[in-house]
Amino acid sequence: MHADHCVRLHGDATPANFLVSGHHQLTAIDFERSHFGDRAYDLGMLAGELQHWALHRFGRWEMAEPYIGHFLWEYCRHFPDQPAAFRAITHRLPFYMALTLLRIARNSYLGDHYARGLVHRALACLRR
Repeated sequence: MHADHCVRLHGDATPANFLVSGHHQLTAIDFERSHFGDRAYDLGMLAGELQHWALHRFGRWEMAEPYIGHFLWEYCRHFPDQPAAFRAITHRLPFYMALTLLRIARNSYLGDHYARGLVHRALACLRR
């Protein structure tokens, strides 16, 4: 896995570590896992969290796809070549999504059936 850009990462990009305080105002907290790495890492974590949310809430991971697509397109619009940035990030995103889904699946408070579903979804991400 080769990163096209090495950037400062949050390292634990879960919804609980971001505070929304108004229209387009976002504050990140809890930087203890911050490090430099692939710019797709934190984005993949958030995308995996969105798939977990959709699977847990609606029983269908596909419900997260429009949100993930919109989130990534909005992120990429800040780059000079938006389509190229989108392609570069989405090429590696499934790997980081799978890591996130596997991390979530190991939580003991989740039932075995649900955890297995997360593992199957992670494997599907890796097959992309």
